[in-house]
Amino acid sequence: MITIYSDSKKIYDPRIEKLQLEEAELSQAKNKAGTLKFIIPTDHEYADLAITPGVTRVTVKEDDETLFKGRIIKNNPDFWGDTEHTAEGDLAYLNDTIVRPYEFSGSPREYFTFLITQHNAQVEKERQFVVGNITVSDPNDYVVRSNIHYPSTWEELQEKLLDKMDCFLVERWENGVTYLDCLAEIRENNEQTAKYGENVIDIDQVKEIDSGFATAVIPLGKKQEAEDGEEKYLTIESVNSGKDYVQDDDAVSKYGLVLKTIEHEDVTLPENLLRKGKEDLKEALKSVESITVTAADLSGTGVKVESFRFMKNVRCISVCHKLDFRSPIVTLDRNLLDRSDYKITVGNTLKTYTGSADAARRDTDTKIEKIINLEREARKKAIADLVDKMGKASGLYVTDIGKDGAHNWFLHDKKTLEESYTIIQVNDAGILFSSDGGNSYNGLSWDGTAILEKIYLIGLDATYIKTGKLLVSDGEGNTLFCVDMKTGEVLINNGILKVGKGFINTDGRFRLGPISSRNGKLVDGAYTDQDVYFDKAIFVDYGLEIFGNNDSAAHTPYIDFHLAESIDQQTADYTARIEQSSSNVISMYGKRQGDGDTPQSCTLNVAVVNTASDARLKDKVQYLDEETSLEFICKLKPAAYRYTADKDEMYHYGLIYQDVEPIVKSKNCALLGKFLRWEKQPDGKSKQIEYGALGYIELISDLIGAVKALTARVEKLERNNHD
Repeated sequence: MITIYSDSKKIYDPRIEKLQLEEAELSQAKNKAGTLKFIIPTDHEYADLAITPGVTRVTVKEDDETLFKGRIIKNNPDFWGDTEHTAEGDLAYLNDTIVRPYEFSGSPREYFTFLITQHNAQVEKERQFVVGNITVSDPNDYVVRSNIHYPSTWEELQEKLLDKMDCFLVERWENGVTYLDCLAEIRENNEQTAKYGENVIDIDQVKEIDSGFATAVIPLGKKQEAEDGEEKYLTIESVNSGKDYVQDDDAVSKYGLVLKTIEHEDVTLPENLLRKGKEDLKEALKSVESITVTAADLSGTGVKVESFRFMKNVRCISVCHKLDFRSPIVTLDRNLLDRSDYKITVGNTLKTYTGSADAARRDTDTKIEKIINLEREARKKAIADLVDKMGKASGLYVTDIGKDGAHNWFLHDKKTLEESYTIIQVNDAGILFSSDGGNSYNGLSWDGTAILEKIYLIGLDATYIKTGKLLVSDGEGNTLFCVDMKTGEVLINNGILKVGKGFINTDGRFRLGPISSRNGKLVDGAYTDQDVYFDKAIFVDYGLEIFGNNDSAAHTPYIDFHLAESIDQQTADYTARIEQSSSNVISMYGKRQGDGDTPQSCTLNVAVVNTASDARLKDKVQYLDEETSLEFICKLKPAAYRYTADKDEMYHYGLIYQDVEPIVKSKNCALLGKFLRWEKQPDGKSKQIEYGALGYIELISDLIGAVKALTARVEKLERNNHD
């Protein structure tokens, strides 16, 4: 039921005679404020109510759900005293504020929050918004935006986010709070469908190669100051064999060279720009298919179905047009006084290169429709078989064992009840029927309890279903879904289990809260070798154990560190790695180069390092000869050097393994260490290379011995000089 309020006063209620309106029309469109128009007649209870443009707020509700909120912007009384009022939606409040000159860099979520915060700081609470769900994102989750002018908040939001990133701005009203969601896609669905032959009014299909089509792309990054002092765009020449463009050879052969430039003002690294350029090319090669469906709302025609909801998906079906897809309602025009006069427009724009994704979705929906049709056909056949069977059957005999005028009937196929196979009993408790002479019965009690072998239904509306096993199968007998009450197991063989805003797919993919699966490869209908991502911190109460069953060449346990804010932003592999390279050796490496195989140095900053030193942990203790320690230290060759893989050209000071190894008498010495690294060879294959390492901490004892030996010599010289 629709109700309309002016501020807190109800001005429309279809049940109250004095609260009737002449007209009431609500129009809503994607990323628009929306408009409400209504006419208050002269005999209305609140015909003289002060409704002031710019001041009065109006609200439209369906039952307890808010459909629209806005403010009056126009009053237009006619000659007879009836007054037409026009209201614009809450989103128009964003036109009331401006965005002062700014420079911004950060995630799309942060940019959206920045603009809404700027707006809220300029208006009172009634015109403020609370940032809600934000799912719009960028591959790098990083955008750069700026403006030296003073646009309205709405202009900046629409140009720099809604249009540029093709997202949906959705209002929600909960507990007196107005939330703004910025969504990459609409996931909520309408219950009602738009079906050709039932409520579809018009279907408009257009296929075209749009203005964005190209077979080659020149990606341009952030402007940078060149050696001559002029600003020039960052290009991909340095990482793309001297070429500033990427192209699709097959498309160039077919369509010729169609070149376009695409700017990415937030990209500062040529490697990232090359990746963006390849993504741009993939999009530029796609043709555009747009489908617009206009349909009427059946909820006001006596059909028991929920009315269409704005910015929710609608399933659109037309067999003759070979269409079956879901798409959000992008416009919704409602005559609020007549629910049968609701019209929606569903816009579905598909960019397709192979059409495989769309075909897969249609194939899935077709299978579902096939299952439903098979069930309907099975029901029709069961009814037809029953009618045919009853038409050929003979009559039944009646035995009445009732008392005092009340009937207790038995209907049976033989002359006597005892020799009958088909038996039906009817009395004030219910009806029982048996086909085996009364050995087993099915039946129905008059209080609603049914005991039946098989039920054919079009639909089932139940408060609960109590059963040993709930089984859903397709037309070929394959189990799709099963709940086994005895074992407690829930089985899903095909499809998606939605959990809140997350999902678990039977192909192995999932997202639950901050945990999700990514990457992997599709093998026999299931994803293997997937990575698990945590968007937030991981807290472990007990312990963390790491095994070497991974994709590293030596299958060794490791932990990688990355300086990038997310997986989408990293430009190379890890920036530091801790790895157990053998049974009692833990190694730490620095960042990898772009080839992904060259280890670099690593700086470890710690406050204190303690080494186990308790005598109870040691055996075969031998104290060093101090003169021998001094002799050993004097043979060492201190050196300054750079690591060949380091780009920062930082100098280090220490020793060279190959200089130390010849002067160490015992080869079974912890001073000399080894570690293994997999490196690419000229033939492209990886080979395990052994590197030398030094345990500098092992030099401490010799340094102490050398100092003591020198001290003894100095003290001896001092005594000789004194004598």
